[in-house]
Amino acid sequence: MNEMFLPPIGGADEVRFNYNLLNAPKRKVRVAVFGSFYGGYHVLRELLESPLADRVTVVGVATDDITQPFIHADVRLWKYPHTRNEETLTPRLAAAHGLPVYTGRVKTPEFQRMFEAWNPDLCLMATFGQMIPRSIFEVPRLGFYNFHHSDVMPHPVLCRM
Repeated sequence: MNEMFLPPIGGADEVRFNYNLLNAPKRKVRVAVFGSFYGGYHVLRELLESPLADRVTVVGVATDDITQPFIHADVRLWKYPHTRNEETLTPRLAAAHGLPVYTGRVKTPEFQRMFEAWNPDLCLMATFGQMIPRSIFEVPRLGFYNFHHSDVMPHPVLCRM
């Protein structure tokens, strides 16, 4: 690769650098989002708009259906007053962009197959009501990150899983 910087050897022509390589498209990072309510909605929205949309491809969204008993809505943000519209912010945004949406239990062979098909490089989680199994959070080569918000802290805290 460094040949372009070497001086010519014994009368041979200089190695020419192909400047088109500078403009060669780089592969976008494949991102899966695990989120719901406002946290999931805002993370997903940021990924779908510039400048991030130019660098990432959202490959799938796992979100909560709080009508399911495994979500434990009584101990999460859902326990506070909210509307049905707020419950469905994330899946509606994903559907509007034609993204695959999963609302079931993530600790199943069905989700494992879907997740493998998504083949994410990176996973971002915000306001997601399920525990992520090790078989999922160890897969993405760039990691699996969980955003925590708080009334005390002015900005979300990013935690690497």
